[in-house]
Amino acid sequence: MEQQDWFAHWFNTAYYHTLYGHRDETEAHEFLAALCAKLQLNSGAAVIDIACGNGRHSRALHALGLAVTGIDLSSESIGIAISKGPDSIHYHTQDMRDALPAGPYQAAFNLFTSFGYFDDPADDLRALQQIRAVLQPGGIFIQDYLNGLPLLSQLPMKETVEKATLQFRIHKYYREPFIYKEIEVIDGTETHAFREQVRIFKPETLAALHAQAGFRVREILGDYHLNAFEPDTSPRIILISEVC
Repeated sequence: MEQQDWFAHWFNTAYYHTLYGHRDETEAHEFLAALCAKLQLNSGAAVIDIACGNGRHSRALHALGLAVTGIDLSSESIGIAISKGPDSIHYHTQDMRDALPAGPYQAAFNLFTSFGYFDDPADDLRALQQIRAVLQPGGIFIQDYLNGLPLLSQLPMKETVEKATLQFRIHKYYREPFIYKEIEVIDGTETHAFREQVRIFKPETLAALHAQAGFRVREILGDYHLNAFEPDTSPRIILISEVC
C-alpha cells in the first residue's frame, strides 16, 4: 500500500517500540486463555493473528496449543516477533487489506485496536473481507477495539512520557471521526514528529461492517474479563462473529 500512510512509517520506527514496549504479556495470555476456552478452540486449531505487532498475542495463542500465523505491516515488528520465537509461529509482513496467507483458519483475531487507521472507510470493509476469505465455513472472527465514546469527555489531553534517554510529548484530541495522537519525540538535539489516528466506532457500526463482510455477530463483550458490553462504562468493544 501507499508508503505515505502514517502507520506504515510510525509503526516501523524504533521510537514506536520504545514508547509501547511495556505492553503486558500476562494480560494477553489471561485474556486469550479465557476467550479460547469460551470459544472451545481446541489444541492444534489453525488461527491467524491480524496486525500482530511484535507477536504478544500470537505467542499467547501458541502457548494455548494453537497453530498460529501472524501478519503485520511493520517489518520492524515482525522482526522482533521472529526473534522472540518460537519458530513454529509463522509470521508474514503484509497489509491486512491485501490477500492474507492461505488458510483455512478456524479463527481470526484482530486485537488491541489494530484497526480503524484508514482515511477511507472502504478500506475497513476491505480488510474484513480479506479476513472472511481465509476462514473456514463457520469460522470465528474476534475483533477487540477501543470503546472510544466514553473517552471523548477527557479530550483534549497532553502528557509527557520519559523513556530511557527519550522524551515523548503527546497531544490527544478528537476530530470526528478520529481520535488523534500527535507525538513529538525529543532525541538529544533532534526532534521527530509522528501521528496516530483511530476511528471511533459504535458497536452497532462495527457489527454492520462485519455483516457487510459476510459475518454474523454472535456476542459483544466489554472487557478482557469477558463481561457483557456496557456502552457508557466498558473499556473495550469485543465482537465475536462467525462466517455466515
